[in-house]
Parts: sequence; structure tokens; C-alpha cells
Amino acid sequence: MYVLGATGLVALSSLVGALLFGGSSVFSRLERYLVPAAVGVFLALILIELMPKTFAAAPEAGGLLIGVSFIVSYIAAHFIHRQLHAKAASHSDQREAAILVLFGDALHNFTDGVVIAGAFLVSVEVGIVTTIAVLFHELPQEIVEFGILLRAGYSRSQAMVRNLLSASTVIVGGVLTLFVANTFVGSTWIITAIVAGNLLYVAASELLPRLHDKSNTYQSVWHILVALMLGYITMTAAITYAHAFAHEAGHGHDHHYEEKVMNAHDEHDAHDEHDAHSEHLDPTADHSHGSDHDH
Repeated sequence: MYVLGATGLVALSSLVGALLFGGSSVFSRLERYLVPAAVGVFLALILIELMPKTFAAAPEAGGLLIGVSFIVSYIAAHFIHRQLHAKAASHSDQREAAILVLFGDALHNFTDGVVIAGAFLVSVEVGIVTTIAVLFHELPQEIVEFGILLRAGYSRSQAMVRNLLSASTVIVGGVLTLFVANTFVGSTWIITAIVAGNLLYVAASELLPRLHDKSNTYQSVWHILVALMLGYITMTAAITYAHAFAHEAGHGHDHHYEEKVMNAHDEHDAHDEHDAHSEHLDPTADHSHGSDHDH
């Protein structure tokens, strides 16, 4: 339910473009903090949670899969986002270009669903922070894509519906990830490796270059650094809390189990002592009981 709610929220964020396109001055002011904070959140999730879990489960294969995921993410971004968005920019009056943009966005949102579900597999707290970070880096893209659809000749309602359908693949990615994790319990490290490689590419190759290219939007490097560190610290705190809570819950479960074993042992000793005492007081009754049993 958490994954469905989070991915559904990300899908609904595609409608933000209809609200802010053409008058997004408020969002532009917030973007200078949101995007660097998303970078910090992704870096903390990669370095503190995803990579250690992957290497603990599969020291050699895990590192290889992270690298493969990074390369695949790069190839997908190159052939889908850069190429298709460039085509849309030069042929914005053609609906074919807009359809290609929607297709590329659908694939990107699918990977976002994998990322969100993978985070919720760690803990609810980590999943929530990751969902917020995904929203941070999705909102600017959704606004731009809504503008592309409008320039391609779609009405505002048509653009909203198409953008929402394209964004809904995030739900498919989340549900599919949960299905794989529940069906193949020992393969959770595969999910964490894929998510780590994908997020590493997004943070290092998509978000950080945006901070350098739009220096006027994000002001000084100190604003970027402060927002990035806040995102990193927030995610680190969420992961630390999740680990502490899981450890405490597991310790409490073990302690409860030990108490049950000790109580059962005490009851067994008390029962034996009672039988021995009864035998001492009434050996005839015990003998007849034994005879019946032998018979």
C-alpha cells in the first residue's frame, strides 16, 4: 500500500505542469533548493544503504550489476531523453515528436517506480524520503514536457491526460519490483544493485550537470552545497532510524521468544515436581495408573 500510494503520488505530479506552466516563478525559486537536495538524498541512499546491502549479499556479482545498471541507464538516457527531447525542440509542431517524448518519459517513470519500491523494501522512512526526492527531480521535467505537448498542438486537457498516462508507468515499475522481491526472496540484492546503478547515473549525470549549467537559477555554489548536505543528512537520518528500529524490533522479538521458552521450561519443571510429589504421597494410585497404561 505504501508503494502504491507513493507511485500514485508521483504519477499525479504530472498534472503540476498544467498548473504551473506559463507562470512558474514560485517553482523556479524553489527549484534552486529542490534539485540539489534530491542529489544529496540519492547519494546517501546509494552510499549508505544500497551499495553496502548489495556487496554484503553478492560481493562480486553485485558490483558488476551496479556497473551494468549504470551503463544501461546512460544508454537509455542518451537514446530516449537527449535524442527525443532535441527532436521535440527542433520540431515542436509535429505530434510525432511529442509522442516520442511521452514514450521516453514512460520508460523513465518506470525506472522511478523501481527506485521507489526498492527504497520501501529498506523501510517506510527511507521510502518516503526517496519518494520526495523523486518528486523533486520529476517536477521540472513534467513542466517542460507539458509545454512540449501544448506546442505540438494538444489542448490543455489532452496534454494533461497524455502526460498522466505516461507518468502512470511509475506504478507498474513499483508493483513489478514488489512482485519480484516477494517471489524471489533471495534476489533482493539484484533490485538494490539495479536501483543503485540507476540512481548513481541520475545523480551524477543528469542532476549535477543541471546545477552547473544553470548557475543563475541555483545562485552560488554555497546555496547548492547547503541544500545538497541537507538532503544527504535527511536521508542518512532516515536510514539510521530505520536500522535502529529494525534492530530494536528484532531484539524485542528474540527476547519475547526467550521468555516463552523459559516460561515453558519452568512450567515443565513444576509439572515434573508435582508428579514426583504425587507419587510419593500415593504410590498405589500411581501403580494402578501405570498398570492401566501398560495394559
